[in-house]
Amino acid sequence: DPRPRARVPEADRAEAARVLEALKLPRGARPVLVFAGNFKKFDNRWPEEKFAALLDALRARNDVAPILLSGPGEEAAVRAIAASRPVPVLGPYPIGLTAALIERAGLLVSSATGTAHLAVAVGATLVSVLGRYTRAIWMPKPGAPKHFCAVSESWTSCRDVPVEKVLAELDRALRADAAPARG
Repeated sequence: DPRPRARVPEADRAEAARVLEALKLPRGARPVLVFAGNFKKFDNRWPEEKFAALLDALRARNDVAPILLSGPGEEAAVRAIAASRPVPVLGPYPIGLTAALIERAGLLVSSATGTAHLAVAVGATLVSVLGRYTRAIWMPKPGAPKHFCAVSESWTSCRDVPVEKVLAELDRALRADAAPARG
């Protein structure tokens, strides 16, 4: 089995439960972690304005609760995405707590990042935004359970992927992973 695996410490799981509970998410809404990071890799990162549009579309729904997740050194850029919309921003956190949050929420939307690989390692559902090269070489093979991809026509970049394509993959993921919200 080529899937990476990570064991999440119980203390981090307990802290993740506290963090998500403190957000007081709408009852019945599935938490959707959105990781807009990897700002140093321009072509592998979906544009900020598309992450913002995705958040706006998710906020208009009753079945999900979007949450932005920030990585180290990316707090200002992530807060800028959230600036005009009431979306919680979490992080940056140590890797154990980040893994526990992803595991507990059970669903992550991300470009090609280490955080996306962490989602796979903890068994969460992943919706990734990818260029064709990244899809072909680095991500789980087509048909891998719990991995849904919005893939660009470009071999080298994911920046042209439309928001609607990511929303369609998220809807596929939600239908396939119809487990009740764990947040």
